[in-house]
Amino acid sequence: MNLFDASIYAARRKALMQAMGKGVLLFPGATDQPMNYKGNTYPFRQDSSFLYYFGLSQPGLAGIIDADAGESILVGQDADIEDVVWMGPQPSMDERTRWIGSEKHISPDALAGWLHGREVHYLPPYHADRVLFLAQLLGKTTDEIKSGHSMPLVHAVIGQRIHKQDEEVRQMEEAPVSRETAPMALAALAPVVPQPRPVDEAISELITASTRDDVAETESGIAEGSTAAEIAPVDLPTGWAVQVASVPTAEDAQKVLASTQQVAGPVLAGLSGFTELFEKDGTIYHRVRFGVFEDQRRAVQTCASLKKQRISCYAVAR
Repeated sequence: MNLFDASIYAARRKALMQAMGKGVLLFPGATDQPMNYKGNTYPFRQDSSFLYYFGLSQPGLAGIIDADAGESILVGQDADIEDVVWMGPQPSMDERTRWIGSEKHISPDALAGWLHGREVHYLPPYHADRVLFLAQLLGKTTDEIKSGHSMPLVHAVIGQRIHKQDEEVRQMEEAPVSRETAPMALAALAPVVPQPRPVDEAISELITASTRDDVAETESGIAEGSTAAEIAPVDLPTGWAVQVASVPTAEDAQKVLASTQQVAGPVLAGLSGFTELFEKDGTIYHRVRFGVFEDQRRAVQTCASLKKQRISCYAVAR
């Protein structure tokens, strides 16, 4: 993944500082995870929240957003000779700090002392090694670390990341998985008839008494070879929508709309399936969406239900 402009990361961190108001916000990056011995690791995947605010996809980094001082700090160290031998020349910490618009950097050895006596907020750790890292860093037990994450920070991060910025949408649309393979994946799922099962709570909230007839009509109206959804006009009311794909042709868009409705018809009952055009470098893309929702909460709930059907999506304002 390519880095965005440094100003984007700086703006994200500033917005989070303003949302939290005070305290130190700590974002430990991911580390290499060994398979069968230390030097043989799984493909590296950076922590997504660290990527959102600090952008760098290298192991062994951490990020600090100091809401008290109004600055951000990158935690890491320059490559040693052994790293250079194995991986070639590596960017310096000065370069990495500049790339993401951070004010300064410190070494990992200085981190514990820097945090001592401060009000530290962190997100729930999900890797065992990060639990141990935080326990040693903050002088707490692993049980205290597991239960001590900051819910104000959790809500602030969710509230910020749920809004997809234009550069994020463009990056997702440029990814081959969303532009080329999503229609094929959905088409492959289309012939599968879901087994009858109780409707879960999230879907039950969305399917009210006034829409139950619409659900039945939608389910009975989807037959093999039919187009389960038509592209609605683009003059729909403003609000929130759920985007499931971005494809290069109108024909692909129709296939995605039909396949999505066939797989998740009850979830999408009463919603319009439509496309909106997006142009980049002279190429037209068709954003495949369902909506329109009056508020963000309903869009997020619908997307969560679609993901249970293994349909990738995200909520977007339109």
